[in-house]
Amino acid sequence: MEHLSAQNYPAVVDYQKFNKPKYTSSISVSECLESIGSYIQSSLLEKINKCKYIVLLADEFTDEANRTQIDILIRCLIGTEVDYHFVGLVHVKITDAAPLMAAIEEFLRAKAIPMAKIMFVGFDGCNTMSGVNKGNFYS
Repeated sequence: MEHLSAQNYPAVVDYQKFNKPKYTSSISVSECLESIGSYIQSSLLEKINKCKYIVLLADEFTDEANRTQIDILIRCLIGTEVDYHFVGLVHVKITDAAPLMAAIEEFLRAKAIPMAKIMFVGFDGCNTMSGVNKGNFYS
């Protein structure tokens, strides 16, 4: 934790200032990790929202616990560099095109990522998301 404090990560500095953690319990460690995660997420979303256009990439998969999920990635141009960002996982029960797109849209709204900035979407090639009427944000 001292290493993170020395790097002046605002989330860590604020957490230490207001909580005086002893790091002797799983609760204090969890709170610290949540604080760091919150800082990283807000920094990432701020960076994404500054982009003029974004590319949405998604891949549906089933994990070892037999849960179906979609991972969501965003590519965006920042200056002259293309940045790739993993923004999250969404658990889904139905893997038809409409429910998958609804889950993606709900996720983007919850993260305040404007869908109007999406210029391209890319999926893993599954036939559920291909075709003229499948997976269309604006249908």
